[in-house]
Amino acid sequence: MPLALDLDRNRLAQINCDSSGCRWATSYHDTRSFSECAGLATGAIRDIVPDGVIATHRPPQAGDYSFNDIGLPSFFMLSSTMPTATSC
Repeated sequence: MPLALDLDRNRLAQINCDSSGCRWATSYHDTRSFSECAGLATGAIRDIVPDGVIATHRPPQAGDYSFNDIGLPSFFMLSSTMPTATSC
């Protein structure tokens, strides 16, 4: 069976762990996730950062998403990021 058909039939989602480990990345206000996976992504973060502010947004069109054509949802193209700067 071709790989794309196997993925379409047997996979729930793709974890695209891109840009992890950024220095000072302590905010989850701009986590990227398809809506189908937002609960799973939020839950995984919540397990580690119970009191964190978490907001998911649909990922932009990017070369990192190899399976868009078959509709395989994905999350964590961007997980943590640096907090938005606040004025002093």
